[in-house]
Amino acid sequence: MREFLKIKARSLSQFAGFNLNLISKPVANILGLTEAIRLHTEHLSNEEIQQLCTHLQSSATELDTFIRALNALMEQTERSTAG
Repeated sequence: MREFLKIKARSLSQFAGFNLNLISKPVANILGLTEAIRLHTEHLSNEEIQQLCTHLQSSATELDTFIRALNALMEQTERSTAG
């Protein structure tokens, strides 16, 4: 049991460090894009709004992909350490 807990703690530590870097970029992009839209809506052309929305969707998709991969990895880790 003690070895299992050590492995689990090590895995969680690795996930945390790895994930912080990967999750920061799309979150920062989403926050920046939504702020730009909020502050400058009246000064943006329809084309510029569409471009910002495209970038927003791309960042959200990147974040979603990362979360799905993380969930799959966590499930795999759970299965491998449960046995």
